[in-house]
Amino acid sequence: MQTNKMQKKGWELVRDMYESLLMMSVSMMFHLNGWHVLAWLDPNQMPSEALPVNWSTTCFIMGLLLVLLHFKPRSIKRCSHMARVAMLPLEIFLMLWLIDTLEVQMWHPFLGIMEMLFGVLGHARRFSGIYYYLPGLSKWLINDAFYFMRFVSSVTILLLGLEAEGGKWRRAIDFLLLGKLPQQTSAQRCQKRTSRDRSYLNIDADDIDNDNDGPLREHMCDECIKRFVEQE
Repeated sequence: MQTNKMQKKGWELVRDMYESLLMMSVSMMFHLNGWHVLAWLDPNQMPSEALPVNWSTTCFIMGLLLVLLHFKPRSIKRCSHMARVAMLPLEIFLMLWLIDTLEVQMWHPFLGIMEMLFGVLGHARRFSGIYYYLPGLSKWLINDAFYFMRFVSSVTILLLGLEAEGGKWRRAIDFLLLGKLPQQTSAQRCQKRTSRDRSYLNIDADDIDNDNDGPLREHMCDECIKRFVEQE
């Protein structure tokens, strides 16, 4: 019974990974070709100039997509296989619409504000004393600071997205390679259970020592109690 449950969970992780890779591929295809779902639904919301296609925007879109996939409702994940296949085109369309909306209404306005800010700082007379001793700083603020900030911001968003989905993908790959989900060691299970019981019960070592047959020991195994007391 437990084996079948773990196998089912493993296949769900694999299916989620394949769906994520499919959405990333479709999103990349739309981005590189300059296609925008928002332009089809409401052309008035699109800027007059074409949106740039560069590494920073690509990293931002991929990171944003991974973050959105991390917060996918669990009710969708629990649907049957046929229901999820039927809803997949709608999910892709909604993800593309959300990405376009956030890119047009938040990302590019933010970049425009930061570009003007760096330009103002580079020409500010108030900092002329600093620029006198550091003449390269003014030129860097005017010419290079914006591009550096844009790249760092987009890469940070991408890393956050990978951090959010990386654990699920790693477990899915382990399941494909091993044929089963890797089992946790006794030390990992003990540490995880101790941390959970500690936060759930809000206890300390004195409470465990004074609770010989009480409800605390019903929630914690002997090994967890021993390790918890040693940590205190």
